[in-house]
Amino acid sequence: MYIVIQQDINNNSIYKTFFIYLKMRKIQFLILFFIFCNLNAFDKKDFYYGIYADYGINILDMNFGALPNVPNCCNEFSTGNGIAYSFGGVAYYKLSMLNPKFKVGLRLNYYNSTNEFNSLEKEVLSVDNAPYNGQFEHNLTTNVSYINFYPVIEYNFYDKLNFNLGVNFRIPITTNFTQYEKIVDPIDRGVFEDSKTNIRNQKSDNIKSINNLNSVLSFAVNYSLPLNKHNTLIAKPEIGFDYALTSSVNDIHFFENRIKVGIEILYNYQFIPEPLPILNPPPPPIPVAIVKEEPKNEMIAPDIEFDFVGVDSAGIESQVLEITARDRNNFTLKPMLTYVFFLEDSYTIRKEYRDLTDEEVEKFDIDSVKSLPTMDIYYNVMNVVAKRLKQRPQSKITLIACNSDENLELNDLELSKKRAFAVRDYFLNTWKIDSNRIKIELRNLPSLPSNINHNDGIVENRRVEIHSTDWEIVKPIIDEEFYTEFNYPKLKIYLNDKNKNSTKKLKWNLKVLFEGNNVFSQCGKEFRGNSIEILLDRHKFFIVGDEKLDINLEFEDEYGNKNTQKASIPFKIVDNPDEKYTFIERAKYNLILFEFDKSRLTEANQRIVDIINNRIHPNSTGIAYAYTDRTGTEEHNLELSDRRAKSIVNYIKIKDIKTEGRGESILLYDNQFPEGRFYCRTTEIIVETEITR
Repeated sequence: MYIVIQQDINNNSIYKTFFIYLKMRKIQFLILFFIFCNLNAFDKKDFYYGIYADYGINILDMNFGALPNVPNCCNEFSTGNGIAYSFGGVAYYKLSMLNPKFKVGLRLNYYNSTNEFNSLEKEVLSVDNAPYNGQFEHNLTTNVSYINFYPVIEYNFYDKLNFNLGVNFRIPITTNFTQYEKIVDPIDRGVFEDSKTNIRNQKSDNIKSINNLNSVLSFAVNYSLPLNKHNTLIAKPEIGFDYALTSSVNDIHFFENRIKVGIEILYNYQFIPEPLPILNPPPPPIPVAIVKEEPKNEMIAPDIEFDFVGVDSAGIESQVLEITARDRNNFTLKPMLTYVFFLEDSYTIRKEYRDLTDEEVEKFDIDSVKSLPTMDIYYNVMNVVAKRLKQRPQSKITLIACNSDENLELNDLELSKKRAFAVRDYFLNTWKIDSNRIKIELRNLPSLPSNINHNDGIVENRRVEIHSTDWEIVKPIIDEEFYTEFNYPKLKIYLNDKNKNSTKKLKWNLKVLFEGNNVFSQCGKEFRGNSIEILLDRHKFFIVGDEKLDINLEFEDEYGNKNTQKASIPFKIVDNPDEKYTFIERAKYNLILFEFDKSRLTEANQRIVDIINNRIHPNSTGIAYAYTDRTGTEEHNLELSDRRAKSIVNYIKIKDIKTEGRGESILLYDNQFPEGRFYCRTTEIIVETEITR
């Protein structure tokens, strides 16, 4: 291919023709021809093509005083600035077979660059036969346009963010320049001797020594924005930098670097099938009369009888069902997280925290919330603290207000102050707590901050902490429940087959009724042997007094013959089989407020351990389960939870207490919220004790 550029040099009246021969080797031509002929071998959905445009500011690296072969008296141009823009077509191919994060592509575009250079030169002149400090201005303006070839590699490094890198090869098509030298001081009297005016070396022409193959290294970051629901049309705004590898003009130091912003609009072919037409359903089949075969005359059901007995835990049969009852006590200690969390750059109390009306304040009772789920109790934290302050008029609290000390909250103590006032005003206005009982401290990060390098930790540091030297104000909530647990016996059914017929295919359906109400049911497809035992404990039911249970047993033989037998079996409730009164206490304690990534006990957790030790007995058994939130790797969280469980049991006076670290394998609460993550960082101690009185 030959490109002929004709340049007219007026001052010399000489015409010159530059021939630029772009020679491609045979092997290169064969490769391109092979790719073109085999486009169908590539997956069309991996092709992207579209348009591209950019605009940038030139950052010039220069060291020259004149263009080659162009007269100019400037020693060196001291300043220069310029702009450049381009537009054209672009195509990419995703390397799905190798690595789908990579694309290779080519941009072919028109590129135009305009630069202006200035230099002021001082020189002593003779004006009115007297020396005068004059000043000359040297000005040069270039405007060059190119055809630009830009092979590029693009890498998708995060979500929709991409990085691309390539080398531009620019072939000039127009190369214009304008220059002049001018006397700017004195502007009214100074003239050049050769031109008789205050301007000389004024010239507009083509740059003869232009670099005919300018190369520039480019790198940029862009973001993919889908423009339709099928993601076939994509906009990719980008910001990048061009670093010149060669001088724009031969024989002088003139490198055009550039910072730029641009955008690509790409189309990605994807085959989207048309929806299948909705077909009318086929007509229903012609009904065929089915003649039901009459059951055979052989009747085995009427010849089968059943007997019912009760079986106690020792395996002893009895004509009376004995239901044992044992009292139990459930003791649950629910920790109080006395932190109020805020959204970013906000001091408004979140809607999740329960805001009471005056009437609700009057009726509020801590006992009314102790049986609620843990997070519902937490969202009443300000109400619980306020109620306890009302009950203990000498107690005081301290509000320690914090921020995340980054981004919008960087060193924003004023925001911390507003957060403290929001919590304080709730105590003052809703609960009428005296302001003298509330002290405020302002901080940036909390004294024990969460992970400042993780977004979850940053969110957790936006909080107001409620502290008190009176443990009764911030102590955990205790929920204690006494109830009776019934242990039900087994019901044994004996089969009496008078005719000794096979009963393997005998279906049965058992119902147990108390005062006409169904309290238990079970069914089966066959009997194995001549009896079957059924554990009534499978379905818990509640009965009172010493009465009887009605039993209905419906069965069906293999010929479809059905029969039902009814019977009654008396029962009695044994309150305490032992001579002494015993009951089982099951206590559950939760410890929270661990320091970030630490397993040691805090002061609040040490108090809970003291409560545990004061309630245990020599025969108590226990197990400690430790959990974490989602922050961190699974392996680290599992190891951390194991350390926390083992650290705590060292302080608990139960022999051979077991431990189990569960990490984040079970997230107890919603980790989207900071309070949920705090409550997930817990060690749960379960203690069971048989108490005899």
